[in-house]
Amino acid sequence: MKKYWFIITLCILMLGAGALTYPSLPSKIPIHFDIHGQIDGYCDKIYIFAIPLMTAILSAVMAFLPHLDPHKANYAKFQKSYDAFINVFALFISMMFAITMYSAYYPNSLDVPMIITLTVGLLVSWIGNVMPKFRWNYFIGIRCPWTLASEQVWFLTHRFAGKVWMIGGLLIIAGAFLPPMISFLYLITVVLMMSFIPMIYAYLKYQEIDKGEKI
Repeated sequence: MKKYWFIITLCILMLGAGALTYPSLPSKIPIHFDIHGQIDGYCDKIYIFAIPLMTAILSAVMAFLPHLDPHKANYAKFQKSYDAFINVFALFISMMFAITMYSAYYPNSLDVPMIITLTVGLLVSWIGNVMPKFRWNYFIGIRCPWTLASEQVWFLTHRFAGKVWMIGGLLIIAGAFLPPMISFLYLITVVLMMSFIPMIYAYLKYQEIDKGEKI
């Protein structure tokens, strides 16, 4: 349990904040924002406790998944990076909690699209930094037919994809300062490029290695 102290602390803090503010929270709290950052979806305030609960459940599931992986022995080679990924993911959800809490008291006072875009950009760049450490597995990383079929292709693809994601994250951060609609379309474009470029690279490397083995 010691290595999960960060997530446990986050969940306790969110539950505590929810309990302390619950009496003064509006009966309906925001749960969704449009691309301009305006609230367009509300839920009963009891939902505030669902966020830390969801954080705990998702973190527990992610921690358990390696036990189901046929390549579970490989996780020992990047366990610290995997644990850090779970912590960062939980931190990201806790930021959503903070936005929800603040917006409940001060509706439409935050530039939510900019905050989320900046945070996503930082998250993507961080993932790009640790991605080359990911070893052959079925649950995290660039999982496509060619990386799952060859450990060598997996290694080469993640070394390449790490650079793509780091650059992609910086591009996303830059896009946070564009007008909302343009920023949204720009974000989708960058995410699609980050998704497909590594898969194309994996396919080409697989074909290259496959041909070399046949010669």
